[in-house]
Amino acid sequence: MLNRQLQGENVDWETEFAIPLKRGVDTFRAYVEGWYNGTFQSVIFYPESTPDIRRMISAILAGYAWDERNPFVSEPKRRLRMLSEICADGGS
Repeated sequence: MLNRQLQGENVDWETEFAIPLKRGVDTFRAYVEGWYNGTFQSVIFYPESTPDIRRMISAILAGYAWDERNPFVSEPKRRLRMLSEICADGGS
């Protein structure tokens, strides 16, 4: 984007940079906050977790917080809360 701007192109920094950056930061933040409030811990330490869910959450923690193909990236707070409730109920 910087190169495009330096070449005279109009660049919308808010739309092309700030908003997508905030989306990823907010996704990652949901899991950090979930760790400290206990919701994420209940998911991580759930003994019957599925490999797919572990893989999707691990991807976010590894830096793929912008990959919207991952369902845990879209609406991260809601999905983490729902998953935590399922784990707290014993998976039923």
